[in-house]
Amino acid sequence: MTFLLWGVLALVLVGVSAAYVVSEATSKPAVSAMVPAPDIRIALPDFSFTERSGQALSRNDLLGRVWIADFIFTSCAGPCPQMSRHMQSLQKDLSDLKPLRLVSFSVDPERDTPEVLRAYGARYDADPQRWLFLTGPMDRVYDMAIKGFKIAVEAARENNQIIHDTRFILVDAEGAIRGYYDSASADDLQRLRQDASELVRRGGS
Repeated sequence: MTFLLWGVLALVLVGVSAAYVVSEATSKPAVSAMVPAPDIRIALPDFSFTERSGQALSRNDLLGRVWIADFIFTSCAGPCPQMSRHMQSLQKDLSDLKPLRLVSFSVDPERDTPEVLRAYGARYDADPQRWLFLTGPMDRVYDMAIKGFKIAVEAARENNQIIHDTRFILVDAEGAIRGYYDSASADDLQRLRQDASELVRRGGS
């Protein structure tokens, strides 16, 4: 009889403990997962190009700010318009990240003068304070793309258009590359938004 009573008591205690655990688990608010900062870090070399405003813009001018870069040209009949539409969306979606900048480098600098870039930027409602367009001598632009950003670009040959990388590149406030993102991938674009937001939240690095 005593053994039976102890058995019943043990079952009651187990039941109470289980109910308490369930109650604790359901009563506590969910904790959102932290988005880890990108773990790529490739330092960019110094550069200086001409912005569509006609003013010079260098790597040093961007220090202290997180920025997103891409390489395009205004007469592109391929992926560039879509890339710029995505940059336009990033400008809108990340408008609360005040230190963030968008930077588009022209890979057809001989044609893409500051005046041409101003007209192109206006087509996508590019905020002149937040979305910058750079042009300069072709050899320096290509050298920066290939050796600095570690991406592919090739000048036009005969009837072929310029070949260039279509990824977006996230750069931290110290001037180092922190990630590459497929501009045609919705998943990558969402990851870019998260990574850029996290970098800004961390102070840019």
